[in-house]
Amino acid sequence: MKTDKINEIKMSFIIFSVEKGHKTLADEINNKSAIQVLESKGISFKQVIGCWRGSTEKSFLVSDKYIDFCTRLAANYGQEALLRVDKYRNGEVISISDGEVLCSGKFKQSSNIEGYLFWTIDPDTGKSWVCEGCRL
Repeated sequence: MKTDKINEIKMSFIIFSVEKGHKTLADEINNKSAIQVLESKGISFKQVIGCWRGSTEKSFLVSDKYIDFCTRLAANYGQEALLRVDKYRNGEVISISDGEVLCSGKFKQSSNIEGYLFWTIDPDTGKSWVCEGCRL
């Protein structure tokens, strides 16, 4: 990525994980394997901390031009959904199995992540981000 801060990213992007949020050796192996795959394909990424349905996971932020490839990659690791954010900061949580939009709303910085189905923390700034329409 050209920037290390989410608030400076001007392009459309996706956020996905290959972990299950259990903090196991398998999660760490999956994460390292995905890094190797992304790097071998020349896909730039930023690692972020994500949460889906209460499970915190290491996640990847990549340009949405790789959405098809990254959807298949996440599916290979049994993931349920990914987040797509357009350049206007409209976010959609999309089901990996059928492409259905599970929830949507503005992707915005927020100091309160409680009660959200999905959130992300930028490890470089410590700031958290939510998709407004995605509450538990």
